[in-house]
Amino acid sequence: TFDQLSAGGAGGCFHPGGAELILNSEVWDLRTRKLLRSVPLLDGTSVTFNSSGDVLCAWLRRPADDSVAALLQPKRRRHALATSFTSLDARSYSEIANIQVERAVLDLCLDPSDSYLAAVAVDISSMEANVSSSVRLYEVGRQRPAAGDDDDDSDGDADESEDDEDEEG
Repeated sequence: TFDQLSAGGAGGCFHPGGAELILNSEVWDLRTRKLLRSVPLLDGTSVTFNSSGDVLCAWLRRPADDSVAALLQPKRRRHALATSFTSLDARSYSEIANIQVERAVLDLCLDPSDSYLAAVAVDISSMEANVSSSVRLYEVGRQRPAAGDDDDDSDGDADESEDDEDEEG
């Protein structure tokens, strides 16, 4: 059984495709009960899938005791996803993007249309003082503005034609 394969406290979820089980960093075939692949980036994470099941988002799993002090543990702070979350192709498990939020991500949620992603985070750099938390809303698929670019789309057609040329090349 799979309960013997999951390290103590490791999270697990079913792939929306129905044939895979993700236990910590390992992807298992439910039909054959064989290991399909190991995805080190998923070690110690929680995951959520978009509505079509072709993209998954992963963030560092919350401490079991749910205490703020547990967020400061050195091992946790060294994890690749300590202050970020990542999106992966849910078929190949290759990384699509890693989003730095400069805070410890506690939870993620995609809206049903897959247009927006909400990230609940807490500032781990100032834990001795007041705990500062936030919810950030991200537009899925929107490119980040380049350095020095204004995020305002009211500049006219000149910027749009430059963007079109960049996408072609």
